[in-house]
Amino acid sequence: AALAAALLLAGCDSEDRSPEGAVRKLVRSVDEGNASEAYRLLAPESQRELVERARQANAQVGGGQRFKPEDMLALGHVPARYELGSVKLVREEGERAIVQLLSKRGAREDLVLRKVEAHWRVLLPAEKDEQPPPEKPPAPDKKG
Repeated sequence: AALAAALLLAGCDSEDRSPEGAVRKLVRSVDEGNASEAYRLLAPESQRELVERARQANAQVGGGQRFKPEDMLALGHVPARYELGSVKLVREEGERAIVQLLSKRGAREDLVLRKVEAHWRVLLPAEKDEQPPPEKPPAPDKKG
């Protein structure tokens, strides 16, 4: 019985229990073209957005091809074999985190994540509500 429990625990995936691990796993899924795994790593609100996009796409194409929510992921927008340089936790506050991706070529992107049932899930870029508003330049000094 102990051996069976150990094998079950060894099979459990704990990589997405940290924000950085979830992002690494997402990048690997995209790199491998595994849309269903990438979809699973998204936050529920991002998954709902893709469900709606699939519904709209299916309504437009009629009875032919049926799109699944994961089909709405634009995996082609990321270069094949994205050369990940580093993944860095920028901020973690409660159930939210921001992780910075840096490619070997210097491209940088911040991803917002949300903790869902002890696992970190990525928000689609359109849902990045954690970004502070741009700072306004100081008002010009009006003397005289």
